[in-house]
Formats: sequence, C-alpha cells, structure tokens
Amino acid sequence: MSDIVYLTVIGEQQGAISAGCGTESSVGNRWQIAHEDEIFVFSLSNSMTSTGKGSQLHGLRFCKLIDKSTPLFTNAINNNEQLFIEFYFYRINRFGKWEKYYYIQLRGAFLSDIQCLFSENRLPTETINVSYEYILCKHLIANTEFSYLALPENYNRLFIPPAKKIH
Repeated sequence: MSDIVYLTVIGEQQGAISAGCGTESSVGNRWQIAHEDEIFVFSLSNSMTSTGKGSQLHGLRFCKLIDKSTPLFTNAINNNEQLFIEFYFYRINRFGKWEKYYYIQLRGAFLSDIQCLFSENRLPTETINVSYEYILCKHLIANTEFSYLALPENYNRLFIPPAKKIH
C-alpha cells in the first residue's frame, strides 16, 4: 500500500480553501473520517536543481480529485491569490497503524497552472502547479528538515495565516 498525502490550503483572500473538502458532499463515498477539512492528494512532485551556488526552485505539482475546492482554486489562480499550503504524509508504522511522518509547508505560494481531466474509466481529477517563495520539508520521525527562502527580500511579505485559537 502506498503512502497517503493530505493537503490543507489557506488563501490570503478566501481563507480556508480546504475546509469541507474531505466531506461526503465534496468527494462522495471517498470521504475519510478525521480528514474532513483536508484534500486527498493522488500524486505530488517537487523539483529543485543545483545552480552550483545554491538551488533553483522549479515548483511543485499535485493531483487531486475534482471537489469543493476546485472552483476556489480557479478563483485563486484568477486573482493571483497568495496561499499558505501544507502537505501531510502518512505511512503504516511497524505496529500496523497510520503515522504522520513527513511534512511540506509552502509560503508565498501562487498557482501557476490548473489542468482538469475528465475521461472515460477514470476519476475526474485536476493537476495543479504551484510556485512558491519558501519551502519547509520535515521528516517528523527521523527529525531532519530542510528549508529554503527563494527571495529573502520578500520574507516579510509572505502570507502566514493567524494561529488557531485554542479554547
């Protein structure tokens, strides 16, 4: 069995884009308990190359079901909305339980391309390309991490959503 990846997205203008995306009304019988406000990701790829003096980011691409967030992503690309994006990776541990083991955070993220695919004998999906100014990758079990800020002069401009209030 492959790993499972979930995504949360907060837009600077639209707020919680992923809210309700994992519900039955959004994805039908594919919904999963405890992940109602997350988006299920089928595939993800991130590209970075060496320049000899550092790194060059080439963006991140992910594929997801057509769901409640589809029109909201269209709004985001249309309005060039800045996004805060988090990916959570789950795997089966040695006890046979799902564990969250890897995490990717993108700040200063903007959608650069959306492709919808509706075809015979396939689930309706969309593939989204994201450019970003900051990336943080963490292996939560092995306790290793990497972060990269593409444009340091824009650091104070990066959108970070307010912290959740704990009651």
